Amino acid sequence: MQWLYHVIGQVGIFLICAQTLIHFRPRESYEKYLKLLLSVMLLIQLLQPLLTVLGGDEIAGADVQAAEFAEEIRTVLEQAAVQAEQTEDEIQAVTDTVAEVTEETEPPDASDPVEIRVEIPEIEEAEIKIR
Repeated sequence: MQWLYHVIGQVGIFLICAQTLIHFRPRESYEKYLKLLLSVMLLIQLLQPLLTVLGGDEIAGADVQAAEFAEEIRTVLEQAAVQAEQTEDEIQAVTDTVAEVTEETEPPDASDPVEIRVEIPEIEEAEIKIR
């Protein structure tokens, strides 16, 4: 019965606001459009509790579906967090491995002397003419 008092209170407040809006309308020519709009809004407010009473199972089903959907989203987000943590661990492991390999195969310092050996085969004498 409490919901009925709540609906009556909402409709009463809406009617007071609607009459205030009609009273302070900018032009008299807008009155019929304004009344039509307010009447439709009032009908929606009155039909909403009636539809809830008549089709309450569908509306309650929507609440259950919304709760299930929220739980599914929560589960997916938790799985995503776990996967992100695993990915971060894998990236850290690869980074550590690369750092170890880099330390083991340090490139020679530019100031260190480098020994290069070049062998030049003997070239037969040939006559070269330049023009």
